[in-house]
Amino acid sequence: MTTFEILDELKALDELLVEINEETGEVIDNSDLLKEELERLNKTKEEKLEALEYLRRDKVAKADTLKAEIKRLQDRVKMFNREAERVKELEDMLLGGEKLKTDKFTFSYRTTKQVVVDNEECLLQDDSFVRIKRELDKKAIKEHIEELEKAGLAHIEEKKSLSVR
Repeated sequence: MTTFEILDELKALDELLVEINEETGEVIDNSDLLKEELERLNKTKEEKLEALEYLRRDKVAKADTLKAEIKRLQDRVKMFNREAERVKELEDMLLGGEKLKTDKFTFSYRTTKQVVVDNEECLLQDDSFVRIKRELDKKAIKEHIEELEKAGLAHIEEKKSLSVR
């Protein structure tokens, strides 16, 4: 059995990965069926792993493609928002500060207030004007892990990560 034939069979199995109950909308767990089907293919361990790696890489490629599409769409959203802002500026220029009511829209102005900081460096010196985000320093925690473990506050967890080249 060639790698491509194995890949074709695995792609068919891939459809079982995400099967959705049409009535409830719940994802159906087919992991046991997938394992049985993999065993039924009667391949060597190496062939299975190679085919699975191709399948994993295909999923990563699809995710990358979607990321690129998301970025493209986000750029389009920004473009449309900029265009909408330019149209609003044109409306403001045409109104010249006057209120106007049409059959479909009412154009009016309201007064708002906004804080504008003229000298940020000076204000940063006064702590009452600075907001500080508190977060844990894991490097410092790691240096004191023995005492923190005894107190039941933190511990080191060893994990394994699969690497494929």
